Amino acid sequence: MLPLIHFITSLIFTALLYPIFGFNSLWIMVGGFLIDFDHYLYSIFTRKDYSLKNSYLFHKNREFSKYKNEETLHVFHTVEFWILLAVGAILFRFVFLVMLGVLLHITLDFYDLYIRRKYYHSRAISVIRWLKRHNHL
Repeated sequence: MLPLIHFITSLIFTALLYPIFGFNSLWIMVGGFLIDFDHYLYSIFTRKDYSLKNSYLFHKNREFSKYKNEETLHVFHTVEFWILLAVGAILFRFVFLVMLGVLLHITLDFYDLYIRRKYYHSRAISVIRWLKRHNHL
């Protein structure tokens, strides 16, 4: 899903929860929008490319490129990260708010992947599963 969609939906969600959480509701933006920083990390570690623009273009146009069948590992989009986030959310309010943003983000991602019927070919859901598939474990 395009970053602009994540930004707008996270901003709306943040505004809706502002009366309850005040300025702390800005943590929702971290989970809802900045979670996609792992796309940039993927570009750095796998493609050795530090350009934010190139990372954006790679992920945006990936389904039309020679990398379309490459399973990407975005660590903030995995079950292991969500479990750590859930544990942190029990302990800290700000992590709870980050988790709300992540839930919004992941819901939109799953919806987008379902609509485009791309999920099973495009993204690793688990770090452990990805490591096993790529013979790292």
